[in-house]
Amino acid sequence: MDKITEEHSFEGRRSTVTWHDSSFLPPRNLVTQASGICFTDGGLIVLVTVDGKSWGLPGGHPENGETIEEAFIREVNEEAYSIVTSLVYLGTQEVNDPGNPQGPTYYQTRFWARVQLNEFRREYETIGRKLVNPSALISTLNWKPTTRIIEAILEAALDCEQRFNSNKQSNY
Repeated sequence: MDKITEEHSFEGRRSTVTWHDSSFLPPRNLVTQASGICFTDGGLIVLVTVDGKSWGLPGGHPENGETIEEAFIREVNEEAYSIVTSLVYLGTQEVNDPGNPQGPTYYQTRFWARVQLNEFRREYETIGRKLVNPSALISTLNWKPTTRIIEAILEAALDCEQRFNSNKQSNY
């Protein structure tokens, strides 16, 4: 897959976001986020909110000593009250942000996951969880101006979901 690069503005700073597929592994010390598209057994995608207005993918910051997979699994449990039962690394968003005080380049990893939902509680930073059809993900997230990147992430996640379902059916 070719790289996708889009311009972005965050906290008044202009940055460039580049999508790298799963063939690229970022330097662990520069990964600031591990999040992903989590599917339920019914084929719906889990989203979370911290403000009741905007919705995002479950995930967060890796803690010291955690792998990106461990960080993703922990954050999905904390934010979405869901248990990751399967996961696949989809790729990475490389953010080139020259004005960032923590450094000009960092990485945000993305995963596909199958999850088991638990009862939602407001214990951590999220105040809500909702399930959406894959066709509603992009409009619900509203990742403008990085629409082509979220489209690529969703396409990769749907491919994983299809392979997961095919493998599950062939095991019966």
